[in-house]
Amino acid sequence: MSSMATRGFPQFGDGDVEIYLKTDEKLVLHSTILSLHSKWFKSSLSDKWASSGADASILGGGSASAQKRWVYELRFGKEECDGILMRQGQANAEPSNTGETATPTEMISAEDAIDMDEYMLDERLECANAHKNLFCAIYHCILSLNGKSFEEAKASIEVLMNIAEMYGCEDVVKKDIELHIWHFRQSVLDICVHNPVSMLEFSIRHESEWIFKEAATNILGRSNRFWNASRLALEGMDIYEMLDEKRAIFVKTLIEAEHAIHNLRQQPPQNPSKRTAYCFLHDELRNAYKDSLGCRLGPGYANIYHSIADNTAAGIAARKQRAIAYRSTFFTGAADNTDVFLQHVEEAFSAARKSLVPLLKDATRLQPKVEDKHRALTFMKIEDADLPWA
Repeated sequence: MSSMATRGFPQFGDGDVEIYLKTDEKLVLHSTILSLHSKWFKSSLSDKWASSGADASILGGGSASAQKRWVYELRFGKEECDGILMRQGQANAEPSNTGETATPTEMISAEDAIDMDEYMLDERLECANAHKNLFCAIYHCILSLNGKSFEEAKASIEVLMNIAEMYGCEDVVKKDIELHIWHFRQSVLDICVHNPVSMLEFSIRHESEWIFKEAATNILGRSNRFWNASRLALEGMDIYEMLDEKRAIFVKTLIEAEHAIHNLRQQPPQNPSKRTAYCFLHDELRNAYKDSLGCRLGPGYANIYHSIADNTAAGIAARKQRAIAYRSTFFTGAADNTDVFLQHVEEAFSAARKSLVPLLKDATRLQPKVEDKHRALTFMKIEDADLPWA
């Protein structure tokens, strides 16, 4: 039996817990539901605590079996923005066992809009809204999380998670947070490319499987400079050891692919045109090493793989120019047919592309429609068993 409250949250006439988030906003909920989902409420609403609040019965009307409601108020310390629910009767300053007076607390009232600092008022209202969202999650109602973008939404998500952890019911809000994040999935996937470390932190905090896998796949394929700079942060998240093992597999895969290309040889061996074509292919790799590309994992290391794999008209034209320049250092005049030589070059690069197939797979969700030639390789797949909370 419920009715709609002032701001859309259900009010339950048979509820036995009143919660005041502001002086003018009250929720009426059930102690059994709250105790079931929250460790904090389970303790606070246990039988050893006396009920507080008005003498009205749960169902109203003052029957013979009238029972008092528990009454909670969201209160803040003086000049503080973080609030906590307190049972009525404990909210005001009272002498402690040591004879000292506890710090007085206060609620949000309508007068605050005039009297309070704007920043503090906004923060307190955000805290009150997070409490309401927590109860929405418990009762499977739609949450009202702020933010028109993921970066804006992160703030309200973090406040909600902090509140949920405070009351021991963080598992209750995780699914709602995940659904909210999904609305911004394109932005999230982009951030996983440009700032995978921050997204790893976020995913672990909220146990978001798809974000963790996306960010981890991206960071595993970054240059040595980026990987080494991220080590301290990864160690702080207790995931460095797992990722370092996968990084070793990643590097080994690059080396094996390059060895396979270096071992490619022309057939028959006495054909000078084919021999020169394969030497050109191997020279492309050697020049890449000089610039710390390929398995040396300098910035832009993957360019050499993309160059070898490029089978577009523009890519072939550029490769032909480099091949002709390379060939001119060995042959002069028209002693050898250039067209035949260029055919042999494409044969060599076609054979090399087969060795690059495992490297150029994309294990991410982003799957950009326009291929970024400078993007790091993303073939390393993260399994469910790799999740830190698995």
